[in-house]
Amino acid sequence: MSIQSVLAASESIARDAVVQETWGHLNPKHSTVFQGTIDIACDGGGEYLVVDYRLMSENGEFVCDGPLFYEHSNDFACEVSAKKEKGFYRYSVEYSWDEDGPHWSIQQTSSVFNCIEQIG
Repeated sequence: MSIQSVLAASESIARDAVVQETWGHLNPKHSTVFQGTIDIACDGGGEYLVVDYRLMSENGEFVCDGPLFYEHSNDFACEVSAKKEKGFYRYSVEYSWDEDGPHWSIQQTSSVFNCIEQIG
């Protein structure tokens, strides 16, 4: 094990602690189930964009725009858009997370537009 790998590991731990201290209050609450929709645009070639989402808990709390949910929503979009045709899709979902990571359950998928026009 080199000194560089030891330093990289300690920097990673320190960076994670700073991110948690700075943005941790925006994380969705553990084991809280959020229901709603997530809209994803796909280009048909594996590229995607999370356009919008509206997820709410039973208590009426909306999911926050923190880095953790950003990562979770983009991982979900990458997974579901991999084999999609060009278009704009709305997913009705349930989302929660715990120590094992994010959990997504798709209730329904609808294609809002079957084609996205290129602009420019």
